[in-house]
Amino acid sequence: MRARRFVGETCFDQRGGLRRYRCRSCKKTFNALTGTPLASLKKRHKLAAYGQAMVDGLSLRKAAKRVGINLTTAFDWRHRLLKQPAKGKPTRLEGVVEAIK
Repeated sequence: MRARRFVGETCFDQRGGLRRYRCRSCKKTFNALTGTPLASLKKRHKLAAYGQAMVDGLSLRKAAKRVGINLTTAFDWRHRLLKQPAKGKPTRLEGVVEAIK
């Protein structure tokens, strides 16, 4: 999901395998990953392997070594991925609650 809507999107460039668009009203540029945890990642192709290392419960150092990234990158990615689900938390829960005896 993008942080804001853009008016009159025009594709004008393709960098890093992603099309780049420009808003006709505000002239800002964006791509499909703008506003997501994947935005501005340089080694996107290694993120799935890093996610698996997180699921496996590896420490930062072990995960970085397994994936082939720097320890600082592993730290940044972990925080980037872990803070994202918190943004989607509902403020109020609704619905039917069922209990089994």
